[in-house]
Amino acid sequence: MRALILGGAGYIGSAVAGRFLAAGWDVSVADALYSGDRNFLPKAVKFHHCDCGMMDAVGSIVKEAAFDVAISLTSLGRGCGGSEVVFRNYHNNFVATYYLLQTLVENRLRKFVFSSDFSVYGPPTGRQITDATAKNPSDSSGRSLHAVEALLRDLSVSCNLDYTVVRYGSVGGALRGGPAGPKARNGLRRPLSELLAVAGGSAPILETAKAKFPSADGTAPMDILHVADVADAYVKIACELARRGGEREFVLAGETPSSAGEFVRLAEAIGRRSIQTKQTDGAEFGSDQWRGDPRGAAAALGWRSRATAKEIVESEWRARRGNVAPSPFAL
Repeated sequence: MRALILGGAGYIGSAVAGRFLAAGWDVSVADALYSGDRNFLPKAVKFHHCDCGMMDAVGSIVKEAAFDVAISLTSLGRGCGGSEVVFRNYHNNFVATYYLLQTLVENRLRKFVFSSDFSVYGPPTGRQITDATAKNPSDSSGRSLHAVEALLRDLSVSCNLDYTVVRYGSVGGALRGGPAGPKARNGLRRPLSELLAVAGGSAPILETAKAKFPSADGTAPMDILHVADVADAYVKIACELARRGGEREFVLAGETPSSAGEFVRLAEAIGRRSIQTKQTDGAEFGSDQWRGDPRGAAAALGWRSRATAKEIVESEWRARRGNVAPSPFAL
């Protein structure tokens, strides 16, 4: 089996590429390296340095091998607003994917996995997201991703495209020898990066949301998946798509999210320092987040998250400090 992973040299993509190799697939990665690094990839991966929206470049890659499935990991997450973010989201999420899909269809590669996210559902409401939850995007990230999903449905009808859309929330942790999760950049926020920056002493204080939640410690549930669990899900999704085809949507989520307070306590233990917090309006850490329902993926794929909050925090901490330690999630 052969997989083409678009945007596969980043934090999640490199883990996905490694998991496909471990499962016995031949793996090719195409990445423009705007935020990725080819050194993250296992040596057995065939790497192509190209923008995934460039039809000629992607077309030449597709012609080289009879790929069984293409997997896109190029979509961008939410930003802080403004015209620059709006244009970035629509160009990267929709325009580039439009040209990518045109290239794949023209070259008869019609098995496609698209990485969307929870922003297609609108602002978090505290309810669990399922495969059947109605879409109601309210920002440029959600709307641009929703436009791609509409295009996929049309291509399924008109061009016999078999596709799967996968959505999940925050991702953390690290594989042995793999990169740590990205730091906040370009207006994007990542709660685990902010937490570990304070735990490591590179930031003085952790800003947390003011809201109270019905949890044991009054802090918000945080559904953070280990990057290894996410990568394993992509392998199962690709195998399912190659075998059955059709149109599918999967939500990935942990079975029992840990609270923001628990993540703080774990970071304090590993960093061996007290973390000072300050409640502020608009803080990402400890705010109301989307929470997925894991039962759909469990029933259809036999997938479930395995990592504990402790394993997520500890493995990412080690990766940030360049320390390698044995892990049940190592390649």
